[in-house]
Amino acid sequence: MIPDRSLAAIVAAERRSSRHPPGAACADCKTILSLWLVEGSDPVLCTECLARRGGRPTTEEHALGGRPSPVVVMIGLNLHRLLSLVQDVTWRALGVAPGSPIAIVIDLIALLALRGVAT
Repeated sequence: MIPDRSLAAIVAAERRSSRHPPGAACADCKTILSLWLVEGSDPVLCTECLARRGGRPTTEEHALGGRPSPVVVMIGLNLHRLLSLVQDVTWRALGVAPGSPIAIVIDLIALLALRGVAT
Protein backbone atom coordinates (compact mmCIF):
# COMPACT_ATOMS: atom_id res chain seq x y z
CA MET A 1 0.00 0.00 0.00
CA ILE A 2 1.27 3.47 -0.91
CA PRO A 3 1.18 5.94 2.00
CA ASP A 4 -1.19 8.87 1.45
CA ARG A 5 1.67 11.39 1.59
CA SER A 6 3.59 9.46 -1.09
CA LEU A 7 0.56 9.33 -3.31
CA ALA A 8 -0.06 13.06 -2.83
CA ALA A 9 3.54 13.86 -3.84
CA ILE A 10 3.30 11.66 -6.91
CA VAL A 11 0.00 13.22 -7.96
CA ALA A 12 1.39 16.74 -7.46
CA ALA A 13 4.46 15.92 -9.59
CA GLU A 14 2.24 14.46 -12.30
CA ARG A 15 -0.04 17.50 -12.21
CA ARG A 16 2.98 19.79 -12.67
CA SER A 17 4.22 17.72 -15.60
CA SER A 18 0.85 17.91 -17.36
CA ARG A 19 1.15 21.71 -17.49
CA HIS A 20 3.92 21.47 -20.07
CA PRO A 21 3.15 20.94 -23.75
CA PRO A 22 3.64 17.38 -25.07
CA GLY A 23 7.28 16.77 -25.89
CA ALA A 24 8.47 19.79 -23.88
CA ALA A 25 12.21 20.03 -23.36
CA CYS A 26 14.58 22.61 -21.94
CA ALA A 27 15.60 25.01 -24.71
CA ASP A 28 19.19 25.06 -23.44
CA CYS A 29 20.14 21.59 -22.16
CA LYS A 30 17.33 19.63 -23.88
CA THR A 31 16.27 17.73 -20.74
CA ILE A 32 12.77 16.31 -21.00
CA LEU A 33 12.28 15.45 -17.32
CA SER A 34 9.17 17.48 -16.55
CA LEU A 35 9.99 17.70 -12.84
CA TRP A 36 12.91 19.94 -13.79
CA LEU A 37 11.03 22.15 -16.26
CA VAL A 38 9.88 25.49 -14.87
CA GLU A 39 6.20 26.23 -15.31
CA GLY A 40 5.55 29.33 -17.36
CA SER A 41 9.11 29.79 -18.57
CA ASP A 42 9.32 31.06 -22.14
CA PRO A 43 11.21 29.46 -23.71
CA VAL A 44 10.78 26.27 -21.69
CA LEU A 45 13.77 25.97 -19.35
CA CYS A 46 14.81 23.63 -16.57
CA THR A 47 15.56 24.98 -13.12
CA GLU A 48 19.32 25.04 -13.62
CA CYS A 49 19.23 26.67 -17.05
CA LEU A 50 16.81 29.34 -15.83
CA ALA A 51 19.17 30.12 -12.95
CA ARG A 52 22.18 30.17 -15.30
CA ARG A 53 20.41 32.59 -17.66
CA GLY A 54 19.54 34.80 -14.69
CA GLY A 55 23.14 34.85 -13.45
CA ARG A 56 22.20 32.90 -10.30
CA PRO A 57 23.99 29.86 -8.86
CA THR A 58 23.00 26.52 -10.37
CA THR A 59 23.77 24.64 -7.14
CA GLU A 60 22.43 24.75 -3.62
CA GLU A 61 22.73 22.93 -0.33
CA HIS A 62 20.70 19.77 0.25
CA ALA A 63 20.32 18.44 3.78
CA LEU A 64 20.46 14.66 3.59
CA GLY A 65 17.59 13.45 5.71
CA GLY A 66 16.08 16.93 5.86
CA ARG A 67 16.74 19.65 8.39
CA PRO A 68 18.18 19.43 10.97
CA SER A 69 20.79 17.17 9.41
CA PRO A 70 24.49 17.07 10.17
CA VAL A 71 25.09 16.06 6.54
CA VAL A 72 24.67 18.81 3.93
CA VAL A 73 25.87 18.48 0.34
CA MET A 74 26.10 20.95 -2.51
CA ILE A 75 24.17 19.69 -5.55
CA GLY A 76 22.67 21.01 -8.77
CA LEU A 77 19.23 22.60 -8.67
CA ASN A 78 17.69 19.92 -10.90
CA LEU A 79 19.01 17.08 -8.76
CA HIS A 80 17.78 18.90 -5.65
CA ARG A 81 14.23 18.94 -7.04
CA LEU A 82 14.43 15.22 -7.74
CA LEU A 83 15.87 14.38 -4.31
CA SER A 84 13.19 16.47 -2.60
CA LEU A 85 10.53 14.43 -4.40
CA VAL A 86 12.27 11.24 -3.26
CA GLN A 87 12.12 12.55 0.32
CA ASP A 88 8.40 13.22 -0.07
CA VAL A 89 7.62 9.71 -1.31
CA THR A 90 9.92 7.82 1.06
CA TRP A 91 10.82 8.78 4.60
CA ARG A 92 8.55 11.84 4.91
CA ALA A 93 5.55 9.78 3.78
CA LEU A 94 6.39 7.17 6.39
CA GLY A 95 6.60 9.75 9.16
CA VAL A 96 10.33 9.32 9.77
CA ALA A 97 11.81 12.22 11.72
CA PRO A 98 13.85 14.73 9.67
CA GLY A 99 17.57 14.51 10.40
CA SER A 100 17.24 10.99 11.79
CA PRO A 101 19.74 8.31 10.80
CA ILE A 102 17.07 6.47 8.80
CA ALA A 103 16.16 9.60 6.81
CA ILE A 104 19.84 10.36 6.17
CA VAL A 105 20.57 6.83 4.93
CA ILE A 106 17.54 6.84 2.59
CA ASP A 107 18.62 10.21 1.15
CA LEU A 108 22.24 9.09 0.80
CA ILE A 109 21.17 5.99 -1.14
CA ALA A 110 18.95 8.16 -3.37
CA LEU A 111 21.78 10.65 -3.94
CA LEU A 112 24.22 7.90 -4.92
CA ALA A 113 21.67 6.26 -7.20
CA LEU A 114 20.52 9.47 -8.91
CA ARG A 115 23.62 11.65 -9.10
CA GLY A 116 24.38 10.56 -12.67
CA VAL A 117 20.84 11.38 -13.79
CA ALA A 118 21.29 15.12 -13.37
CA THR A 119 24.58 15.54 -15.20
